[in-house]
Amino acid sequence: MFPLFLFLLMPSPPHLAGAAANTRTATATGLSSRRRPRHRGAMAASASCCRVAAVVSLFAPPIAPPGHASVRSASRTAVAVAPPRPSTVAVRDPANSASYRPSTPPPAARRRKREPSYRRMAPEEALRYAKKEIRDAEPVADYPDLYAPLFNNVSQFKRSYELMERILKVYIYQDGRRPIFHRPPLSGIYASEGWFMKLLKESRRHVVDDAAKAHLFYLPYSSQQLRLTLYVPESHNLRPLSAYLRNFVRGLAAKYPFWNRTRGADHFLVACHDWGPYTTTSHRDLRRNTIKALCNADTSEGIFTPGKDVSLPETTIRMPKRPLRYVGGLPYVAMHTCVKRLQRHFLWHARPVKYDLFHMILHSIWLSRVNQVEIEG
Repeated sequence: MFPLFLFLLMPSPPHLAGAAANTRTATATGLSSRRRPRHRGAMAASASCCRVAAVVSLFAPPIAPPGHASVRSASRTAVAVAPPRPSTVAVRDPANSASYRPSTPPPAARRRKREPSYRRMAPEEALRYAKKEIRDAEPVADYPDLYAPLFNNVSQFKRSYELMERILKVYIYQDGRRPIFHRPPLSGIYASEGWFMKLLKESRRHVVDDAAKAHLFYLPYSSQQLRLTLYVPESHNLRPLSAYLRNFVRGLAAKYPFWNRTRGADHFLVACHDWGPYTTTSHRDLRRNTIKALCNADTSEGIFTPGKDVSLPETTIRMPKRPLRYVGGLPYVAMHTCVKRLQRHFLWHARPVKYDLFHMILHSIWLSRVNQVEIEG
């Protein structure tokens, strides 16, 4: 199974139609000149994303009710027309007091909003601020680094991503027996959980040692290592796996105050093995409240919750030092142009880059956490 990320399709809003502008000049001798209308306005048409096969939404719509998926299969054409020419005002020519020439006033510069000091905010206060900012994000027409038709609301997504970069802090528990914890596989089809853990641990921007500053708490276990370590072949018994994870969470709740504060709602795990969802079933709060990034996003079992949990792609990375060599098992180059636009969001990088797979998974987890907080209005 390889879910494609659907960035919530929505076309960009059309511009206003252009208008013709007339120029009138009166000479000092009283002779009138002909009116010569000059037409401004250009029309450009661009086709938005077409039908995409096998789509699973990794990125929940910002500040939306539960329900990730938003599929738009029919092709549509968005027509963009240049805006009308600004109105002119008559200004006296200092070189000739009897003549006038049209002059266009300079556009008013938009004052840049001053960002608050996020470090001084308590975690919940920062999350409430972020939720309001995402909800009230101002529409922006130009996004050179994003393909706007792929998003339900590209302005909200961009604002959310910016706030994640500036605000999000994650605390990683150091507890847990190796290799089930802290030593995930970095190759094979379950490598997504391993590369996410590796890159998050290396993140100086998002990881904090002081749990009091954290907005999210990461349970760094590997579903694949849990299976290799505890599962008895041919037994068809997964209870030892879920019991082990249940006991681990109980130990955290007894040792630290963070789990009990929210009953695990601000905690998350990343599991790519097919049995990943079932490893959470022996602990009620772990199953219901914790944010789960899962490759097995089957909702029929009642474990994966759309709108809260995150769909994780299976990724084939056979060479840990060259994570871009094998990705997903699909020939992206041969796929349709609209899917190729998504390619940058599917790639793992040894050093993460903006909008890559690592950051998009992290953004979905961040957004799920933001959606938990309540705000007025």
